[in-house]
Amino acid sequence: MVTSSPFHPGEQAVQIKAGGLGLRSAVEQLGRRVLRDYMPEQHREFFGNQQLLYFAAQDPATGTVWASVLAGAPGFVSSPTPRLLNIAGHSHMAGDPAAAFLVPSSSIGLLGLELHTRRRNRLNGTVLERLQDGTLLIAVDQSFGNCPKYIQARQVELDPQQLQHMSTQAAVGARHGTGALEPELRRLIAAADTFFLATSSSNASSNCSDTSPASSIDTTTAAVVPAASFAGITPSVAQSTTAGAPLQLVVGANGEVTGKGWVPLQPTKAACGLDMSHRGGAPGFLTVSEDGKSLHWPDYIGNDMFNSLGNLTLNPTCGLLFIDWATGDTVQLTGNAHVDYDDTSLPGAKRAIVFEVVTWRHAAKALPFAKITFLDASPHNFGVLNASEMSSNAAAAATIAAGEWLRCTDVRLEADGIKSYVFEASAAMRAAIAAGRPPYQPGQYASFDFQLPEPAGNNLQTASEAPASTAHDGKTTPDTENPLTPSQPTPGAARQVSKAASQILQAAAVVVNRTWTISSHPSETVASGRFSITVKKAGRVSTHLWQSMRPGQHVRFKGVGGTFTLGAGSERPMLLIAGGIGA
Repeated sequence: MVTSSPFHPGEQAVQIKAGGLGLRSAVEQLGRRVLRDYMPEQHREFFGNQQLLYFAAQDPATGTVWASVLAGAPGFVSSPTPRLLNIAGHSHMAGDPAAAFLVPSSSIGLLGLELHTRRRNRLNGTVLERLQDGTLLIAVDQSFGNCPKYIQARQVELDPQQLQHMSTQAAVGARHGTGALEPELRRLIAAADTFFLATSSSNASSNCSDTSPASSIDTTTAAVVPAASFAGITPSVAQSTTAGAPLQLVVGANGEVTGKGWVPLQPTKAACGLDMSHRGGAPGFLTVSEDGKSLHWPDYIGNDMFNSLGNLTLNPTCGLLFIDWATGDTVQLTGNAHVDYDDTSLPGAKRAIVFEVVTWRHAAKALPFAKITFLDASPHNFGVLNASEMSSNAAAAATIAAGEWLRCTDVRLEADGIKSYVFEASAAMRAAIAAGRPPYQPGQYASFDFQLPEPAGNNLQTASEAPASTAHDGKTTPDTENPLTPSQPTPGAARQVSKAASQILQAAAVVVNRTWTISSHPSETVASGRFSITVKKAGRVSTHLWQSMRPGQHVRFKGVGGTFTLGAGSERPMLLIAGGIGA
């Protein structure tokens, strides 16, 4: 029987909070398959090609967590073996306080992010040695890939001359302070479309393996199974092997199963430590309070592992890194964050994070950029509510933030396997039309949320609609390794619990977000008050839409997004090549 998990109690608790025991079981299975203690060959090659490597470090004395970045020519990061990563010395920014904590036996969280391809891979490890020339030898604890969502594509070119002296030159123009951010820093942060979040599962006095999330997060689920399913079982904590992943369930006197007394699985050693993650969105997706003492940003749908939020559940101490891509300036913040699970006020938000600033550090031209070319924004970005929109049409803005239910008015079969769905215009579209503006731009997409039943034995295809192979690192790679073998069903009472828990999984539901390009022209929506999307029957969500959506039914609409549009007023010639569904 498997008794340890690749997720620590904080991560396990947030998984239950977000999607109940069904999601928890599915993510456990996924984690056992994709969270490795070594780097696949393509990850080793990927890290070796990077010019920027983002990292999380922690002060062992105070527990303060720092987010920072290393820089070098391709090859400054190398992997001599699948379980070892080397980082060349003198690759840190001048005067960077985080670099002082990269010492032997310390934890480190690493993120490789190739902006122009939107590939990203993460590695959590331990510093084995720091050589005389500053080279770091990192042992791999956990290695895994992430999806390309919310990454703004940029081409990065570093200045080779400045790069040679980046870490040794004096930290000219570096300023630091405590508490409220200066106005200049508030403006930089408020305009950001990208930042980096460093978190830790442990603080100066505790570690993740001996911390229970029970007091900090309510993991109660609404799932209840019939009492008959537990006939003859004494109320107790019972071990379940639901869908191949053990869960600790509390069986009440009446047979109810909830997460109220849920007992987390003991984490593996590799589950604990530091984590470095990317956060992205449309400029303005992160807001700064008027007094400059706190930040507020939405948490979008992701891979459902909740590495960062799980860490924050156990330890609110964290660090943030902002980069001014035009100048090479960096802003590092340390502070404390908490997750507001009831706050979905921001577009696309499943929940929100509030960060309280403790210290800040601004370094001018800390990164030796030669040229940064912005390629395009992520097609997954959600819209941002600006002040004028909020004040001119507060009701519409509030509707956009929370999402609204749109009525389907028509379903048309366009071809074999292809249907068009027509919906009433959203509140934002109607407000734009009333103001004499187009309701959307040609090329933009509509975003919808679907609540789908969670099948037993789910492998998270509901969250990614991924094939049997995984695509977490930007490439689709057959994933046959399974470092931990799922436990087998146990006899007796536990087997009955497993059967009952399977009923929970079948009855549970997950919320999945999907986007489709709007196939109607804005002028059609102005004239008819309706817009349409065209859908090919392929994955689980599109099949669900095909089978269930009828005229008169409603779907939850989250907004319009996307920047793949024609430039207004451009006189440049353009060649249009049509193909596929939209042709």
